[in-house]
Amino acid sequence: MRGIWGRPRGRPQTGEGHADALRSAIEQADELREAGEYGRARVLEEDTLAQLRRIRGDDHPDTLESAFGLMLSLHKLGEYEEARTLGEDTLRRCRRVLGVDDRMTLMLSVNLASTLARLGEQQVRELAENNFNRARRVLGADSPATLVAAANFVLVLSKSGELRRACALGEDILARRRRLLGPDHYDTLITANVIVGDLSALGEHVWTRNLSEDTLARAERLFGADHPDTLGAAYNLANQLAALGEYEQARERY
Repeated sequence: MRGIWGRPRGRPQTGEGHADALRSAIEQADELREAGEYGRARVLEEDTLAQLRRIRGDDHPDTLESAFGLMLSLHKLGEYEEARTLGEDTLRRCRRVLGVDDRMTLMLSVNLASTLARLGEQQVRELAENNFNRARRVLGADSPATLVAAANFVLVLSKSGELRRACALGEDILARRRRLLGPDHYDTLITANVIVGDLSALGEHVWTRNLSEDTLARAERLFGADHPDTLGAAYNLANQLAALGEYEQARERY
């Protein structure tokens, strides 16, 4: 969320509950989450959300953004039921306060679809496809929010066994993110990680090995060897090596 909404960043002032201090806390939590510090982000977001609810009320945009951030951290920590409960409540408020076509409303709906998919909810496919179509119509095909919606739809298609459609959309997302964000951007690397599994399931092991090696090298350089997404890239590469019969190299990556 950091930087997406285009809100000005002022110099934070001291004092619990001060508006600038709370905005600073929201941004700090975003940075912690992006660094893979999901537990620390959650603690900060829970405190910030409680203060915002008390000071500004449940429906203030800053309160809604803070709740959205906490939902993201809960999802990353595997607390899917908590993420769902908070996400559904926040989405209802966003739709009423901000409107269904607001950027934050769309992004929240997109991430809620991802949480519902983790919980195995059957209605997630329709929600994910609607999110993608709405974001593409309202924001355009190259919007960061549209690309996130598309990426979540890829995951849903993959879980539904629609691998060829998932791969086609995933490759389109990867090409757009490389063009718009560059090959080293976090979102570009996450997209590459995701589509490796689907392409591998279609037997594209040589291509996915090359993609996995490139993604892992970039992740290690940018995030470090112990970052959760770097470990995911290493696991993907190990799977591709094993599929190609290169078992010794695969063991080194597991």
